[in-house]
Amino acid sequence: MLLNNFFKISKQQQECDHTVFTIELIVNHPIYTGHFPERPIVPGVCSIEIIKECTAVIMQNPLQFIALEQSKFFNPIKPLQHKKLKVSIKIKALNKVEYLLTGDIKDTQTTFVSIKSKIKTKI
Repeated sequence: MLLNNFFKISKQQQECDHTVFTIELIVNHPIYTGHFPERPIVPGVCSIEIIKECTAVIMQNPLQFIALEQSKFFNPIKPLQHKKLKVSIKIKALNKVEYLLTGDIKDTQTTFVSIKSKIKTKI
C-alpha cells in the first residue's frame, strides 16, 4: 500500500457525482532514489495505485482491477514541485460486484494522469 507511506490524504470532499481527495506526496520516499535521483518523478504505476487506493477509501474495501481500459499520462508528476495534488474519483456500479472507475490526478493548472477501469472489491 502506498497510502501513508508514499502519499497521505489531507482532505476528502464529495462534489456532485464524484469525490475529490487532496493528497500530499511524501517527497523523501526511497522510490525517488531510483526514479530518478537528480529529477524525481512519480512512477506511472504509482499514480494508478494512488487512484485505486483513494477509491478503496470511498468503498471502504480493498480493490483489484479487472481491466484497465484506458490510462493517459499527460505530464510527469514531479514531487518536489507538485507536493499537493487533487485526485478526482467517480464510481458507477455495473452489477453487484463490478464497478466502473474514472479518475484523474491534477493540480490547479495541470492534469497529470487519467484512467478508466473496471474494478471489484477484494473479499
